[in-house]
Amino acid sequence: MAAVALAKAFGGNAIGVVRPQTDVTALRELGVEVLQSEDGDIEEAVRKITGGRGADVALNGVGASLFTPLAASLAHGGRMIVYSVIGGRETQLDLFPFYRRQLRIFGLDTAALDLAQIRTIYEALAPLFATGAVAPPRVVSAVPLSQARAAYEAVQRGVNGKVVLLPEAA
Repeated sequence: MAAVALAKAFGGNAIGVVRPQTDVTALRELGVEVLQSEDGDIEEAVRKITGGRGADVALNGVGASLFTPLAASLAHGGRMIVYSVIGGRETQLDLFPFYRRQLRIFGLDTAALDLAQIRTIYEALAPLFATGAVAPPRVVSAVPLSQARAAYEAVQRGVNGKVVLLPEAA
């Protein structure tokens, strides 16, 4: 949802690739073109949506299982940011279209960011929140830290919104 909000704030459009049986209502309400990951050719669908151009940026929060179709769906000069490998760590890469289309791949490990880097990001995003260009995330539940495991399992099942963990009183 954050990526969608940022894309919209900067004048872009979003295409979401989701698992089958995912509730896509919230995404569609935000104007996201939604593709089910097992419904066919992701590259073909992205190219159709983008008038044959392809996507400028692909955010890969799955890993290897989506790497090839996402790379194929990128426009000339497109970029892929990989920030998780839950769907596999290793993939093959055909270097010919990679260099001919001048594609770029970036790894993003947000856990490795230090406080100074996080501050820089927040300072860059603050005006978007202040002007309302980006709304804060929708909180669907707030649970005590002692229920963190159950909250995490709910998130894995596909909650549409943020689950907040609250410290418990001493």
